[in-house]
Amino acid sequence: MKIKLIILVLVYRNTKDLIPFFESLRSKILYPYKIIVVESFYNDEVHNKLLELQIFHKFDLIKTENKGYGSGNNIGISYALKNYEFDYLILSNSDLIIKNFFNLDDHFIAYPNSILGPIITTKKGKNQNPFIPFRFKFLINAYHLSFYNSDKFLYTFTIMFNKLLRLIFLIKMFLLNKKTLKTYSIHGSFIVFPKSFLHLQSEIFNSKVFLYFEELHLAELARFKNYKFFVSRRLNVIHFEDGSTFNQKNTFTIQKNSFQTFYSEWFE
Repeated sequence: MKIKLIILVLVYRNTKDLIPFFESLRSKILYPYKIIVVESFYNDEVHNKLLELQIFHKFDLIKTENKGYGSGNNIGISYALKNYEFDYLILSNSDLIIKNFFNLDDHFIAYPNSILGPIITTKKGKNQNPFIPFRFKFLINAYHLSFYNSDKFLYTFTIMFNKLLRLIFLIKMFLLNKKTLKTYSIHGSFIVFPKSFLHLQSEIFNSKVFLYFEELHLAELARFKNYKFFVSRRLNVIHFEDGSTFNQKNTFTIQKNSFQTFYSEWFE
């Protein structure tokens, strides 16, 4: 089946945000699209709620074991490629709404070998894109050292420094009145892929990474495949940050394992 756009949503246990998310899609996207929901199975209650929502919203539902962000999205991308002809695929969290959208052809005709991200604002007003604006090796190495030595002070400093870089990027974008600006990596809550990129490799994300830093693996893969990341002011979403993740007492350990998997693959 030929469709202009695929919307791929990974759901773990939060279903309450799906209805406002679907409503924002309907109000902002003016050409035909198909929604695919990948359910990283949590329990029967969540599954039954998704079946109820499917009746009205007509999405494809794929139920799979919860193996994390990368694995779930790889499954959804593979399903989309096997079952639909499309031009673009948006990988999106469910816990956001679209505020501004535009004709994606306008961007991808100008930049065919690219991947696109929006301006992402949290409900507290924090900017999340770009994820890491510039490919500074010293920044990557600082993350590596902070995890390798379990140095939470260095880790916090690295995060704060990256926030400063993000602010510089956004100021540059607005001062130069750039609608679109090239960057190193974009936040994983909302990514627009051209179909051409999805065909380049059997798995876009590293399935060994359960959660965190998937964006960096994607950034290095895109760089290796000669694709560039852009952030567009014509694309704007609000991210509520309450959907796909869950409370973790050992968040630092999970981040450490994820980053070390990324670092060993691309920098060692």
